[in-house]
Amino acid sequence: MKIKALSRCAPLLFFSLLFILSGCSQSTDISSTALPPGVPNLAAVNPDAYMEVDCLLPGQIRKLGTMVYASPRRPMKTTAGDCEIR
Repeated sequence: MKIKALSRCAPLLFFSLLFILSGCSQSTDISSTALPPGVPNLAAVNPDAYMEVDCLLPGQIRKLGTMVYASPRRPMKTTAGDCEIR
C-alpha cells in the first residue's frame, strides 16, 4: 500500500525538488542578459536623435478639380529621430 502511495507522489516530489533547486541557481548579471525583441538597447541609441530640431515637413498633395498640386512645406518642431522618419 505504501509503495503505491510513494509511486503516485514521486513525480510531484521530483518536480517540486527541481523547482526549488532551479530557484537556488546562480543569478546572471543584468547587463549580460539578452533584451526581448523590440526593446532598444539604450547603450546603442544615439542621443542626438532626441534633440529638438526645426523640421520642414513635405507639403500635402491637394486636388482642385483636375488640377493636382502640393501645398507649401510646413515647419514643425520635433525630435531629430522623428524628423528623419518623416
